[in-house]
Amino acid sequence: MFFRQLMSRQYPRWLVCVGLVFLSACSALPSASAKGNTPMNTNDKIESLFTHTKDICFGRYVLTVPAEAEIAYGENRINSQPSVIYRNQAKDIQSIANARLQRMKSGIQSWRSPIIHRTGQGPLPNSLQLWYSENEIRLEHGQYWLVFYVVKGNDVYQFSGGYIDRNAKGLGDGGRREYDAQNIPRTEKEAWDKLLPFVNAMRPRADDEIPTEPGFCVPGAFMPDNTYKYREQVEMGIRLPSLPDVSFSVSSQNFGSLKGKNGADLMELLKDAQQEQGSNYGFNILRKGRSPLQTWYKGQELLSKQKKTGHHDFIWMSVGEDGSVANPNEIEVRMYSKVDADTVGLAKESSVTDDEAIALWDKLLKGFRFRVPIKAAFQSSVGVGEVCPATGMWYCEGVSPEQGIYMRKGDPMPGQSYNKEARANMQWHLIKPMGDDT
Repeated sequence: MFFRQLMSRQYPRWLVCVGLVFLSACSALPSASAKGNTPMNTNDKIESLFTHTKDICFGRYVLTVPAEAEIAYGENRINSQPSVIYRNQAKDIQSIANARLQRMKSGIQSWRSPIIHRTGQGPLPNSLQLWYSENEIRLEHGQYWLVFYVVKGNDVYQFSGGYIDRNAKGLGDGGRREYDAQNIPRTEKEAWDKLLPFVNAMRPRADDEIPTEPGFCVPGAFMPDNTYKYREQVEMGIRLPSLPDVSFSVSSQNFGSLKGKNGADLMELLKDAQQEQGSNYGFNILRKGRSPLQTWYKGQELLSKQKKTGHHDFIWMSVGEDGSVANPNEIEVRMYSKVDADTVGLAKESSVTDDEAIALWDKLLKGFRFRVPIKAAFQSSVGVGEVCPATGMWYCEGVSPEQGIYMRKGDPMPGQSYNKEARANMQWHLIKPMGDDT
């Protein structure tokens, strides 16, 4: 829920370092007002960046970026795995495991008095295991944790696991019920039974490989999955050497609270901030409003420029459904200019004007999508005259009222009476799905 930090402007260091860039896509609408999206901006300077492009695979998404783009990753995990992938270090697996053990023993990583139960060869070829409890108190509560290393291709994958012994003397009935409800393994065998299928399924992936089957991409690996039942987290950004002060990035997660303000949409948060700060609100708004993208029909955008530093601060955000992969709890796309020394607004000059920043934003967002369509998701943007893909309330700026109009699946979308040029710029967006077909 990164945007919850917007008003304090506390930016995670990984996001802004080396010009990271969160990505997403926004839809074109035929208006230049601050109440909605505009047609995708074009600009010779920006268009030239996209003469040659490449696709980036991360999580279940793919993003089309200029060929020069340099990539950086934050947390990218499915079911909290893998913990780490050590690229091109297969021959160093023993050294990697030994270094972890020494850090634990020396107190680094906040280990106080770790209890090492067992180290050595794991249950798979070319694998090592390290079983431990964090301290005596954790051991009394039956907590046994695992660090598991295994060689796959040229890399070393690090996984985590463990179990909680329900017969531990320090564990009460309430704790037993809680751990049972969370389906935490009870024994070492149960821990391996839960972890190993996941370990065996994950395979190496070249950086430029874009898998065509359902699953989850992490840097250097791919986890086939069509169950869509796991916790998933994605953080990825790019920098563009031609625009060295610009940062663009994408984050997504399908877990976390959606209660209260955690479930508020972007326009609600903006309204609260403006009311709270009044005349001290420090941003000029270049564009804002509803911005459905792909299947994320609740998407909204806020494109702003900081009055004091002059840096661009763009965000697209969609608040979805708890636990959903098709419509995650939250997707955030961020773009900044004037980034220097890991600090937004520090650069003396911006490499992009307002028009160029918006054109770059629109171009990148247009290339953000699911790598493989997810059955639970549905198309949310269609043009005039196209077949309505889902029953519900549909909105088109300048054509429909703010609350949208009701359309049935299979009917043609309205707007045929407008001239050809106007129709080309019109997009209908699903703002409230209704009926069994969704």
